[in-house]
Amino acid sequence: MVTVIENEKIRKKLLEDGWVVIFREEPRSIGKDWMTDRKGNNKICDVHIAPAGTISSVSMLTPYVKDSGFETLQEWLGEMKRMNPRITRAIGYLYKITKID
Repeated sequence: MVTVIENEKIRKKLLEDGWVVIFREEPRSIGKDWMTDRKGNNKICDVHIAPAGTISSVSMLTPYVKDSGFETLQEWLGEMKRMNPRITRAIGYLYKITKID
């Protein structure tokens, strides 16, 4: 499987800091994986994906904003909406992606 991280801010946080927290509406596979920036593109790096929590309200995202690569919760929510225009609320799963050197 491959992890696609299209957003430049999320990728930058992962590559510079070695880890990032992402939000997904649906559960995803965990463990060793590799990351790219677009479907069909080459591998950028190997990663490890681990569960970081379950979110049942938008306010629960607040402590994770600094770990997401975004400056504000509104910016992060805006990207969620851009990636999935059908999203109606931030209820789902957090995952910590760690770069494997």
